Amino acid sequence: MKCETVELIQSLISQEPEEPRGAFRWSHNSFLVRYPLHVPIPNEENWEAIETTLGVADDELDELAVALLSKHGWTVGRLGWIAAADRFWSKLPENSRASFLAGLSGHLSSGFGADAGLTPTPPLSKGDRSSAAEFIKAKLDDVTLDPISACELAVNITLRDGDSYVAGILARQGIADARVPRLDPFGQRAWESAVRPLSDRVADIVLEVALKTNKDGVVAAALAAGANPNVAIWNLERSFNERFCALAYAIDHGAPKAADALLNAGASPEGTEYGGLNQPLFYALCHDRDDLADRLLAGGASFHIPLETAGAPAGAGGGCESEVISPRGQFFGYFRDELDSIRRKLGSLIVLTEVTKKASEYMGNGQGGHRMTFLSVVADRQDKLARLQKYEARGLDTSLSAEEICGLIHADAWNCLAYLLGKHGADTRDRAFFRLRRKYPEFGAQQRWFKTEPQNDGINLIAHFDPAGWPSFELPDGSRIHADLSAIAPPGHALGRCGETDFFCRGVSAVLRRRGDHVVVTRLSQQWALVPNPFKTPQLGSRGLRKLPRYELLDLLPAVREIGGRFIWLGISLDRVGWNLRDPATAERFRAWLDSLAGERIVAEATRRIAAQDAANLRPPKPQLSEVELDGYPREFWPHLVRLDSGLIGMTEESCDDTELLARYRAWEAQNKPDFTFVPDPRILAWNGWKLVPEELKAFFVFDPMFDRPGVRHKAANEYEEAMIRKAVRWWNEEWMMPAIREVLEP
Repeated sequence: MKCETVELIQSLISQEPEEPRGAFRWSHNSFLVRYPLHVPIPNEENWEAIETTLGVADDELDELAVALLSKHGWTVGRLGWIAAADRFWSKLPENSRASFLAGLSGHLSSGFGADAGLTPTPPLSKGDRSSAAEFIKAKLDDVTLDPISACELAVNITLRDGDSYVAGILARQGIADARVPRLDPFGQRAWESAVRPLSDRVADIVLEVALKTNKDGVVAAALAAGANPNVAIWNLERSFNERFCALAYAIDHGAPKAADALLNAGASPEGTEYGGLNQPLFYALCHDRDDLADRLLAGGASFHIPLETAGAPAGAGGGCESEVISPRGQFFGYFRDELDSIRRKLGSLIVLTEVTKKASEYMGNGQGGHRMTFLSVVADRQDKLARLQKYEARGLDTSLSAEEICGLIHADAWNCLAYLLGKHGADTRDRAFFRLRRKYPEFGAQQRWFKTEPQNDGINLIAHFDPAGWPSFELPDGSRIHADLSAIAPPGHALGRCGETDFFCRGVSAVLRRRGDHVVVTRLSQQWALVPNPFKTPQLGSRGLRKLPRYELLDLLPAVREIGGRFIWLGISLDRVGWNLRDPATAERFRAWLDSLAGERIVAEATRRIAAQDAANLRPPKPQLSEVELDGYPREFWPHLVRLDSGLIGMTEESCDDTELLARYRAWEAQNKPDFTFVPDPRILAWNGWKLVPEELKAFFVFDPMFDRPGVRHKAANEYEEAMIRKAVRWWNEEWMMPAIREVLEP
């Protein structure tokens, strides 16, 4: 046994040591900085076999162990051999000690990869991350760090918690200015030209990682050590990439302390050629940091110098994702037919500017990215006309392009667009709005429920509403907001059968239209429907986070506004009131009111009424399919929907003996479900994943010629199609894309 171990150790000693790798060598890949990958060690099983033998005293093995650790310090550090290193520490050369600590520090940032579906650094064979941290802390002062080891230690400590050890590492002689060549994490050469402009100084790399992980303390330490406050940052993600100067990155990623530290350290208010001149100003305006924008303008930033345009998605074509990209492939978010319509309707009234001639900034996202102009980010922020006029006086180009008009319409920036069109004369403005209303009838009224008042036609008036002493919220104008508890159907209702996890609730929705300076209700709908009982089936909120049942309940209760003793429907739920009040202070006060005893009383009474209804409800059969499968179908049909032989979901005479309900389903199906006799694009049929797509989702896949691959279409005609597109996107990301990524990253 010993003979075999000796031969195995000698064999490993004869091999060349592994080159240190990790986030510190590819800090430009933001995805891998957030989710550090396991760096594989060749012949890892041989190393594991040796480790078990090193705890027994044996002169020959000890001598070989010292030689092994001396030559392969980084590798045994990555393997977590803390006990062996501690035993032979005094016999190891200085450079081997440093390499060991650097390799061991990879365990400080382990465990994140699992969140991304990737393989994280494996756990230490002896001990845990805390033992790695303690060992590094105890031995750090005993070693003379080389640049690569120092950089790896500083970066991995930053990734863990950014503690004060980073400052001490960077303060060591010759470390901050030393160079550490960057590596491509996947051994390719395709990104060499993009990596070349990036800094390879240790202090700059640490600053880059600190900015990407929002570690203000390490940002300060790196700047104090001489890091370049204008360092170039390449934000390489899975499906897009962006270029920044350090200041613009800090502003865009919500790090105000880091931004201040960079400016105080000498960062250019104008930005750099790498990220694009005036990039910091653009992001300050984009994130409503007007105080910072004013500081940058005072420091020399300007609206006049065009921003760098490199990095925009290229190509044309039609299809799913490419449908929403304008002809030059630069501006994202507007369908081509929208842009063409704007040009046709307004091009004869005003001279439209070519958007590519205006300063713009590329903004990445999961679908390739898009570009925005200064006017887009100034004018569409909550329709603040005073803000637009302020920056117009400071040089903002207020000429209009078709893309910017689309952006203002989608942002419902009525006042700003009226002002900009008014520059061409009142008659031209009015004619332009008349033409726009035909395609965008809701423009100027979106989410402006609080602009509505009691109308003479009585459409939004409530004839009989009794607040019954329940709590109400007072708005700054003296009007009050009430919860409509009568929206919960009483016991003994005649609305039909109700599942065990549902209850009957009346929803109220309003169609709003702009009439000059006023917003009016043109149609108000009230409809009883089955909705999930939030206390029995908590729903997923935005971003997949599970909302608390009380907030789900508040999102079901219609809001009523009392103005001058009259009550009107707002057309939104009580929960949404707080998110649509335009005054931030009032909105915050309203949300605090919902969380107070007043909100608790409303929730308690609503809960009591739901329980009373629930106890008396007639029950239908239990659904045969899961909620995920039934998502998109009206809940009244759920108990009778089945999986058909075709693989689709539907209702049959066998699954539903209620002829009236079956007739309602078939009418709904004819109106909402797509024609499944479609013939898919032949290019999709050639895709090796086509047969894996669930049958009901196939109608929502198209071939995208711009990206030369299949994709999920964007346009949805109704709630059913919206649900199916959500499912298709989820299937694409989780069942197809992520396994494909794992196959590439972890062959």
